[in-house]
Amino acid sequence: ELTPYTFTVTNNGDVDAYFKLKIADDTDAITSDSCTSNQIDKAYIGIKVTGENNLTGLLSEYKNNPIDFGVLEPQESKSYAVYLWLKSNSPNNIIGKHYHGKILLETEQTIDNEKQLATAILANEKENIKTELPQFSETSQDKGLYKLQGDIAADGKNIYYYRGSVDNNYVQFGTHTKEVKNQIFDGGLEQQTVAEKGSPILWRIVRINEDGSIKLIAEHDIGDSYHQWNSNGTSDYEGSTIKETVDNWYTETFESSTEGCEECKNNKDLANLIQETEFCNDTNGEKILERLNKENPEPTLKCAQEEDIVKAKAGLISADEMIYAGALYIKTVTENITYLNNKTGFWTISPYSSADVFVWSPDYLFLSSSYVSNANYAAARPVITISANTSVTTDFLSEDAPGTINNPYKVVIK
Repeated sequence: ELTPYTFTVTNNGDVDAYFKLKIADDTDAITSDSCTSNQIDKAYIGIKVTGENNLTGLLSEYKNNPIDFGVLEPQESKSYAVYLWLKSNSPNNIIGKHYHGKILLETEQTIDNEKQLATAILANEKENIKTELPQFSETSQDKGLYKLQGDIAADGKNIYYYRGSVDNNYVQFGTHTKEVKNQIFDGGLEQQTVAEKGSPILWRIVRINEDGSIKLIAEHDIGDSYHQWNSNGTSDYEGSTIKETVDNWYTETFESSTEGCEECKNNKDLANLIQETEFCNDTNGEKILERLNKENPEPTLKCAQEEDIVKAKAGLISADEMIYAGALYIKTVTENITYLNNKTGFWTISPYSSADVFVWSPDYLFLSSSYVSNANYAAARPVITISANTSVTTDFLSEDAPGTINNPYKVVIK
């Protein structure tokens, strides 16, 4: 632990380069040392990497995840120091066992149109990434991509989230298996067709997670009408009517037969990119209200209680995530309305009380709450997380900037 392995990554080219650093098994060393079945369990090996973004954890946590990623300008360098050690609680049966590892550097130049989504976002936003805390108020003009350090985990890696009335966080992922109509509020409610069967599903980027995976929220509702949260009158997401609605949509879109929809045939392949997400159905509504209903709200991406975490392939956005995105509770941000406003009222996953849930109100443009048994009260906008290995393209010949509605990031199937 006291003597680190140090190295520097330098872009010797004349164009920006995307890079990703991983720690991986040195298979050649394992083979030459004949220790395939004589390796130390990585759960007992601690790792610390120092550099621009410091991290500390267990080696087992970084088996398939990057330890750093980003963009290097021509001649730009980044230096790192890697420390490894055995945990103090390691069992005696590791005596005589080995660990052989190596640092892998994956790179690609920006002239290549196909790139991983996280690095594409960071490259396009590089000059505009904000590191200060935004102003949470009705007059806030703060918008763009913000860097948040170590809110979920204690390893200090960065999270990047979009906020305010941004227009460059669109992604095409999947295809609608049926026509979609939404209840649009424009001075009054009117049902409008927002997507045709066979058309691409449009999403908005919520954030880049610490492991480089991307959290997305659907731009539109998943059905022709508003939905009830729960017929039994409780705000528990597990076992609720709204969870069944979201789960059924996911199954129909990404797991069921696409017969009769030729454009939908790639949905099952795309499902391989969707990760299980931990959604926080925080049952302590008073605590949520306490941190959000104040002059300076204090949202968090942490879930207070492990038993409130719901693991699923698709879910709903939280009230805290809404605040990060630029919404407020019972206060209207008049000139910098969050990108999440799609002129529909929609449910969050966050309970206001045991029988009420936070909702987005399109008529007042703020977060409010609704009784869960109200029939057809709000929309369901599914939220998913796609892998850090997701590759995308954009139209480099387009006059529209990458990530905008006319030139969205388009996911590529490998």
